[in-house]
Amino acid sequence: MLMKKRIQKGFSLLELLLVVAVGAVLILAGLAVYQNVTSGQQASEIGRLVTLIKEETNQLYKNESTYTGLNNTILISAGIIPQKYATSSTAITAPGNRAVTVTPSGNNFTVALDITDNAICTELGTIYSGGDAGFVDLTTTGTGSNLSNATSPTAATVAGACNGVATMTWEFN
Repeated sequence: MLMKKRIQKGFSLLELLLVVAVGAVLILAGLAVYQNVTSGQQASEIGRLVTLIKEETNQLYKNESTYTGLNNTILISAGIIPQKYATSSTAITAPGNRAVTVTPSGNNFTVALDITDNAICTELGTIYSGGDAGFVDLTTTGTGSNLSNATSPTAATVAGACNGVATMTWEFN
């Protein structure tokens, strides 16, 4: 008896499951890369904002001996803070919906940033060091090991202090 060869049409269930599994792995890998890129972009943008605040505040107060009266409202009304960060007449909001607060501190001023992202905190913690003009120190507060009065923060000390951080505060003069 002659047997006709059966021609297979379509894919087997096993082949379809394999394709779905490979697709899921690729999507997860892409998501991880996307999150890293997004964190890096946010850290860079926040770093630029902090630098802008530092430089423009020094320019605004260049003829003053102290930073008395300095606050978010002064910086916003002076046009120093770009509109995308000035969420009201008194609030400065950095990328990632992070509150920024600028206050006088004796003859210096501070820029405080609410942050809970360890990767962004670590990257931001080393943007200034003891050799940067106007930088006084960096302090972190939160549930991790707090960094206090760090005048030359290193990646290692910042990474340890960024675990569970709630606030990063830079002090400038």
